[in-house]
Amino acid sequence: MHGRPKKAAETGIPTVGIYGIGMKRAIYKLGNAARVATKSSKLQCEVPFTSEWMQSDSWRLPIHKTDVDFDSDGTLVEITSLRKEVQLSFSVGLTDFIDTLYKLISEHYAYLIEKGFSVTINGKAIKGKPVDIQFQTTESTASLRPFFWESTIKGVKVFVAIGFYRPPPRKGEADEEEEESENWKSEHSGWTILCNHRVVAYSDKTHLTGWGERPIPRFHTQYNAIRGIVVFESDDASKLPTTTTKRGLDVSSSLYADVKNIMKDGVRIFIDSTNKWKGETEKSRQLLQSTDIENLGLDQLRAKAKKVMAVNKGAAGGSIYKPILPEPDRPDRLLWVRYARERDEIEAVAEYVLGRTEATPSEVGEECFNYFLKKANKR
Repeated sequence: MHGRPKKAAETGIPTVGIYGIGMKRAIYKLGNAARVATKSSKLQCEVPFTSEWMQSDSWRLPIHKTDVDFDSDGTLVEITSLRKEVQLSFSVGLTDFIDTLYKLISEHYAYLIEKGFSVTINGKAIKGKPVDIQFQTTESTASLRPFFWESTIKGVKVFVAIGFYRPPPRKGEADEEEEESENWKSEHSGWTILCNHRVVAYSDKTHLTGWGERPIPRFHTQYNAIRGIVVFESDDASKLPTTTTKRGLDVSSSLYADVKNIMKDGVRIFIDSTNKWKGETEKSRQLLQSTDIENLGLDQLRAKAKKVMAVNKGAAGGSIYKPILPEPDRPDRLLWVRYARERDEIEAVAEYVLGRTEATPSEVGEECFNYFLKKANKR
């Protein structure tokens, strides 16, 4: 039969699929004939999708013993008689297709590959994209640790972690006018979001994940060291904030809207930290390069979070951990710059430089000073 039986949908298996038609849909889009063969300890059979069946009105599919010589238990999906548009796509852009497929798999299955799931294309093993974040193991007043939040909302378990995956940029590296260097790209920064272990957004740095939405500024290279992870888990896939393609976020989801507010709270901590560290000396930056700082994967981060989180007394509820991040060592170098302006003038400048009128006067003043300091250092 086509689709997932109703009983199967109620078995409580955490997947992202709801209707059970994804593979069939892919078969129909690619070719005019196919077969799905499988072998297990109890069964070895195949289901043929013949071209005659494809052109008929029948929804009945036969099942019979397969002639596929399996070396071990597994499933083979073989699509033949490719559609003309698919043949054309492969013939004129095969290399681009393979490169794009490699990238998509490395992103969407990043977490599963990290856990041992193996995928190969033409014999080449695919490496999952990184999702690790730095965690300082030594407990102290100020530690380089992520922001954590966890809760269960309407049957969906949610976990949020955001922090640095490398030290913030040095002087000159954060200049948004400069091109990104090879060792300082933003490819792996931003938010990665998983729904039942499937990545539905990788390293997103758009309004989709809160960047450029008040009070968060638009993303630029100053924030390249920041990486966040959000995990949604539920036995009922219909409750997950995903689109029907299973590869996108449903931004209309009230669940996701609530979680995005938490994401903004977390990322603000690290945005403020990069502002403080921008342009600091190497001596000061040694505070960010301690030997007790580890890069931890998702499972390790969740284990650490359990040990440091406390009950969140805020409106969002759940459990939370807000790190106190190390600040630059600035003995005998700090001077105050003070002046007063009308409230509406400060709000106008805040909107212009930070994208939000509710910024504090000190935030506005610091952003303006940093802008002109950058210009002065380039002379």
